[in-house]
Amino acid sequence: SSETALSKKGYGDVDLKAANLVGFIHYRHEFDSQDNGEEQECEHNNTPSLPPTLCQTYLYELQIKPTLQKCGLGHRLMTILELSSQKSKMSKVVLTVFKANQRAMKFYLEKLKGYGVDEMSPSNFVNGDEYDYEILSKVLVKKSR
Repeated sequence: SSETALSKKGYGDVDLKAANLVGFIHYRHEFDSQDNGEEQECEHNNTPSLPPTLCQTYLYELQIKPTLQKCGLGHRLMTILELSSQKSKMSKVVLTVFKANQRAMKFYLEKLKGYGVDEMSPSNFVNGDEYDYEILSKVLVKKSR
């Protein structure tokens, strides 16, 4: 079953064939840790004490079956994620990509619209080039001033 294939391998090593999947995304809505100093789950974006602009969607993983890559499925899943995040009043989508994964970097920075290196990415800080990943993001809701 799909659940067995997912639980045996863990989300990081999903056997898409055994799970009978063509692809999936793994994400979560959470607080932006830079605003309050600690990560917390964003359970409800309409709670008055939790302004929606403090909430973000963190994409942990996007996987597409290798034989179906470059067919638009990744783009479609990201569009669904962005629309869902906007409807939930998330301020942005955030994700991490290894610098060596040039296909993924090109996908997020060139093929999808609006993604760029996040202000909290290590490359924006002293000795940032020592890190092997970038944090990318796309702003969905402009913060009111």
